[in-house]
Amino acid sequence: MSWEIIPQLENIGLDWVSISSFNNNEIYAKESYFFPAGQYETVYRSTDGGSNWQEITYLPASSHGRSMAFNLSLTDSNKLYAAVNDRMGGKYFFISNDKGDSWNYTSEPPGIPVDLITDTKLSKRIYMSSSYISEDGGYTWELANSGLIDTSYYLSFYESPINTNEIYTLRTDGIYISDKGNIYWNRIEGTEILPLSYGIGGFTTSDLGLMKNIVIDNNLNKMFVGTGYGIYKRDYVSEVVNSQPETANNFNLEQNYPNPFNPKTKIKFSLAVRSNILINVFDLLGNKVKTLVNKEMPAGNYEVEFVVDGLPSGVYIYTLTAGAYRISKKMTHIK
Repeated sequence: MSWEIIPQLENIGLDWVSISSFNNNEIYAKESYFFPAGQYETVYRSTDGGSNWQEITYLPASSHGRSMAFNLSLTDSNKLYAAVNDRMGGKYFFISNDKGDSWNYTSEPPGIPVDLITDTKLSKRIYMSSSYISEDGGYTWELANSGLIDTSYYLSFYESPINTNEIYTLRTDGIYISDKGNIYWNRIEGTEILPLSYGIGGFTTSDLGLMKNIVIDNNLNKMFVGTGYGIYKRDYVSEVVNSQPETANNFNLEQNYPNPFNPKTKIKFSLAVRSNILINVFDLLGNKVKTLVNKEMPAGNYEVEFVVDGLPSGVYIYTLTAGAYRISKKMTHIK
């Protein structure tokens, strides 16, 4: 099979390409190039499958150029977003409601924009990297870094296309997961050992926002992560195995089995209706030690496994939260 280069863009450096989820002939590409005094980035649009292109981001730039984070709305076919850093300190957030033909200034981004992520379900939610969120389409921003370690740095963002209540962020100290409804980042156990730090063979600051290197295969129950040293995979132990697809009669959380246990135990639960589910494990002081489930799930009967990793012997509390429904039970770990 041979390759054909797309005309008009053959001599420029592209670091981002996306196809509209509403129209396969509508393609966007972001160019980034460096010159002695700075950097310049812009976005091109094609409406005929790549045959013809036009620049659409005539946005502020200083004599040192500009960097830009750009993305498409996943719920509105006409809406585009651009966060601009003009390289001399000015920061601007713009919205286009006509696919880039015109742009409206809405706010000053709270930090240097390196990545914009739009939500698959919430039409006005925008993620700026993993530290800031806008709930009103970019007019106001709030800090959303609870649970993140101050000494770690953002690398990329992932939103599960299947479990649409889950979001992930890859950072230099591992992979974090959060529920969309209540942003709190929990690091997935074991991901802290991945080679994610900056340096020779690892990532650099120029990689920020360009990597889309987390993939979760729900059929295989595997997580794949691309790093500077290769692709790593593992069983995604916090995923849930649906053991009985039939509809449950009510909400229920069963006693774990075996109990007492070492080093692992299983927990069964039932959902009466499709719900956003959160199952956490706490010690007796109320400290959360692990999140077992954090996703939207259909009605049914389920089972999830809890594997002890370095926890001392003792009594622990596991809690199921599904909307207004909440139930807790005790379990005992004995080494």
